[in-house]
Amino acid sequence: MLLCRCITFANAYNTETIKCLDNDTKEIETVPFVFNDALFKEVIHQKLFNKVKGYSLVVGNKKGIQTKVSGGWAKMPGDGNLSMKTDVASGIGSVFKTISAVALLNIFSRHIHSSKTVQEQLDMKMIHQLPDRWKTKFIGTGIEKISYRNLLTHKSGISKNKETIEKVGQIGLAYEKGFYHYLNMSYGFKESNVGVKRKYENTNIGLLVWLIPSLAYPQKVKNIQNTYNHINDPKKHSQKMIKEYAVLYEKYIREHIFSKVTPKMKPIYKPTNNMKYAKNYQANGSSGVIDNSHAHAQGGWMVSAQDYANFVRTFYHTNTFFGSVTRNSLYVDDTEQTRDNMIVFSGQLFDDKFADSTNYYPSHNGAEDQYRAVFTILPNDYYAIIMVNSTILKNINDKETDITNKVIKDIVFDAFYEATRGKPIHLNRHGIPEAEYYRILRVMDKNGSAVVWADFYTVNGKTYVNAIFKPTTKKWLSRHDLSTSAYQSVYDEYWDQGYRPLHIDTYTKRSQIKYSVIMKKTNTKNYKAFHNKTLTVFKQKMNIYKNEGYVPMNITCSSNGEDEIFTASFKKIPNSNWKVKYSLPISNLKPTIDDMENKGMIPISVNAYTHKGKNYCTAIFIKQQQKYRYVVGKGPIKYLETFEKHSKEDYDLKSITGYGEGSKHRFAALWWK
Repeated sequence: MLLCRCITFANAYNTETIKCLDNDTKEIETVPFVFNDALFKEVIHQKLFNKVKGYSLVVGNKKGIQTKVSGGWAKMPGDGNLSMKTDVASGIGSVFKTISAVALLNIFSRHIHSSKTVQEQLDMKMIHQLPDRWKTKFIGTGIEKISYRNLLTHKSGISKNKETIEKVGQIGLAYEKGFYHYLNMSYGFKESNVGVKRKYENTNIGLLVWLIPSLAYPQKVKNIQNTYNHINDPKKHSQKMIKEYAVLYEKYIREHIFSKVTPKMKPIYKPTNNMKYAKNYQANGSSGVIDNSHAHAQGGWMVSAQDYANFVRTFYHTNTFFGSVTRNSLYVDDTEQTRDNMIVFSGQLFDDKFADSTNYYPSHNGAEDQYRAVFTILPNDYYAIIMVNSTILKNINDKETDITNKVIKDIVFDAFYEATRGKPIHLNRHGIPEAEYYRILRVMDKNGSAVVWADFYTVNGKTYVNAIFKPTTKKWLSRHDLSTSAYQSVYDEYWDQGYRPLHIDTYTKRSQIKYSVIMKKTNTKNYKAFHNKTLTVFKQKMNIYKNEGYVPMNITCSSNGEDEIFTASFKKIPNSNWKVKYSLPISNLKPTIDDMENKGMIPISVNAYTHKGKNYCTAIFIKQQQKYRYVVGKGPIKYLETFEKHSKEDYDLKSITGYGEGSKHRFAALWWK
């Protein structure tokens, strides 16, 4: 069955322009801005597949959602069995602060409380909308100086630091829900920092659960206070009132924020039967889920990536919640000071590789339990929200450090760069289903990249593929899922047209040996190949070719149930000092590589296969000085960790082969520098 014919040619690009950064001259190649959503997806999958339990990512612009990417599990098999999708709600932690901030600005824009402009209202003092008992407590402490703008810019002077925690403990109190904000204002406030020093703190936005109801529903809030003002204990007083304030806060954001985005937008803060949601997973496999008794303003919600992306479009690109003057004030990229005064956003990324009008991109991170999320603005006024439901840890100074949000933000920017610069890319995919491979093959061909390696293998009766794609300017073709006779026909047809084998692989599918072949047009004659040979014939042919000065480029083997069946390609090159290991138990591959290295020989290709229930491999070694790395027998997660490590050290993946151990995937791979 002929599945794909791919012919690619070089693309033409625009000339370079000069961009000045901090008095330095930097050249950035300018191409027409086109977002290649298919290519973006492949880069995301390459970088996140098997790195986290599940991932969900949406990219949009003022026109709406431009691409959706997801993978892995929202709920693992045996724990709900739900695939992660972009319509599945996942915990976004502090990213929810953006929704609360937008809600406050919406109240100001609607002039519910005051006829002043939004900017004037932002500079009003927030103490007047705190519960009456709190106002009495904090008047005269300096807290009366805090404005709404100070809260949104995290310049309120309020912080929960070590000293604050110790003070609270000495008094015999504890940080409990409903009392958290009161304690932080009581013991973690520094008047000298108001309006001056940015100090990210949950209380700044958390206070909106009190302030939004007071601004939007003053009479209802007055009734709540009258009900509970007889309670003298500040802790009990706060804990009683918070639940009723939270009802009003939730009422406002559902009626005036969520429903204005789309009537279907229904974030949750506890599991519900009518909502698909993701659990979060720890390294030991245990799971959890957000389950709160009431709404919080600073986090504690689960939202789908699609819903959040639609929210971003609504507040960032339309006048639905407030006008353009307010929108333009959220992040002013003029100076370091104006950027530091960002509202709604909490951070920014500097990235100068884009031909954009700015190098600064505001964002907001979120973390709750093992949920992680990042919302960020991208070049050309695109935006992205990415959510994962497990963490990525790195050992730093002998301490396991959570680096998830940095990693996923960098991945989004890297993928966006590859998908918008208009050039073919180098892509590696590991352990992907066969049908997914064919889809990626079409995407990469369209982008100007050719498959140069395709390793097919079977686990639990299903076929998977390891593939390497590289930019190309030559004509090439690939054929997969071929019978022996079909392979021979393809080979003969394209040999006569000047195509030569670049990579051949055999694999067993439904008890039949199948062939995959990649060929490129070179018109050279110094190639030889054979296929469908038993071990005895294979050894005979190999010796003949060696005597003629040929070197094996590719050897693959599969089992027909009784015999090992070999296929190989050779090329005539000066280096005739080579050795092939065949019928080698995969468990012996590592010591064999080490032994051959001691003899001055390095591996150039490894192919694994199963014969009579056991895993074997073929390996080609040549005498050559070459820096290389290898790995044998790793599962998907450990393999990807090794892959990333070697990639960062500038080693290129040269050979990868997969095989099954029961229901588990295993990989053996080689990298060259």
